[in-house]
Amino acid sequence: MTYSLGQSTTVKPLESKTCSTCPYFNNFDESNGRGWCELFDHQVRQHHEQTNDCVLSGEREVATSTVHIIDLTDCIPDITSNVIHQSSEHYLLPSDIFEDVILQAVNDLIDDFALNPDQYLKPHHEREIDRIAHHYHNS
Repeated sequence: MTYSLGQSTTVKPLESKTCSTCPYFNNFDESNGRGWCELFDHQVRQHHEQTNDCVLSGEREVATSTVHIIDLTDCIPDITSNVIHQSSEHYLLPSDIFEDVILQAVNDLIDDFALNPDQYLKPHHEREIDRIAHHYHNS
């Protein structure tokens, strides 16, 4: 099974009036209403009102997140270098000669993930999936 490195998704536009109803708000579930804003990457409170920056950033996020591309240009050389330097018998060879096999290994991991995602999802991924589903059902 082979996957392209691009994937289409649909994202609902921002329709909230406060952080508590915003799809980009990650609630810490604390009594003081703190949470995390995914758009601006910082702490916020549930009662914060939606601003024009929220609207514009949300629209920009919708426009830019319709396609997810995994760009391996920078990470494959780093991964290859790490793998080869950990190998005592190949560490003197140029790591770029092994990049194709490392790319195949990453593609195999993607296949394995597609067949058994529960094996690879961490608790924080599962919490985020639940949060998204909950928000979807309640909006």
